[in-house]
Amino acid sequence: MGSTTNYLAEVQAIIDGVEQAIHRGWTTLWIVSDSSATIKAFISSKIPWKFQSKWRNLFTSIQAIRFNSIWR
Repeated sequence: MGSTTNYLAEVQAIIDGVEQAIHRGWTTLWIVSDSSATIKAFISSKIPWKFQSKWRNLFTSIQAIRFNSIWR
């Protein structure tokens, strides 16, 4: 991954997880993270620009998605 921030790493991890879920045929997803900033970014469709294209492509394969943040 190289040099990055925790926030960008969290966004990448969610996208990677969603990609894996889609490859397994799972189209109803529940994403949980301890990063409330990351969850808010996905809910508001304001993820960093470098992830937007991949996210849009993945999103077309999802029937339903739910986001939650948890306290750690």
